[in-house]
Amino acid sequence: MKSSPTAAAPPDGSSPLSGPSNGGGDPPATGSTQAPSGQAPPAAPFDLGAFLPYRLARLAEAVSAEFAEVYGDRYGLSRAEWRVLAHLSQADAVSVREIHAQVHLDKPSITRAAQRLAGAGYVRRTGSEADRRLVSLSLTREGRALMAELVPLARQAERRALAALPPAEADAFGRLVDALLAARRSP
Repeated sequence: MKSSPTAAAPPDGSSPLSGPSNGGGDPPATGSTQAPSGQAPPAAPFDLGAFLPYRLARLAEAVSAEFAEVYGDRYGLSRAEWRVLAHLSQADAVSVREIHAQVHLDKPSITRAAQRLAGAGYVRRTGSEADRRLVSLSLTREGRALMAELVPLARQAERRALAALPPAEADAFGRLVDALLAARRSP
């Protein structure tokens, strides 16, 4: 068995593990924020409730859940179905890949949502003649009519979410969210 090397005592008489001596061999003063020599200072306790990503996720979940009750209860739609419909309302025809890039759902969830929406008559699935794996999605007349009912409800849910803020702060909040999103998209 190898013996562990011992470090020589520093010239000030302190132990290599305990840091500088306070002169009389007394323990270091409590409440000291100095880290022992060669060690990082103690980390501040982590407050998850103050952590921005956690707070944003909680806020997004709360606002989304409130609106999900509306489209879920009234129309029997899942969150994935709502997101697919909302995205399709912005374009003529798009692929699952394009929806995936915008709505932050995994491709299988988007595919299942699109299949259910197609079965309900809200979405048209058109296969590519060149590549049968590629499918283009678009809203049907019924899908556009459904979105015409859902959009005012979505705007109402958005107004309810922002009602806790004075109008000037709600506007500023929107601009700040846009700035944070733009910063995440920048290279």
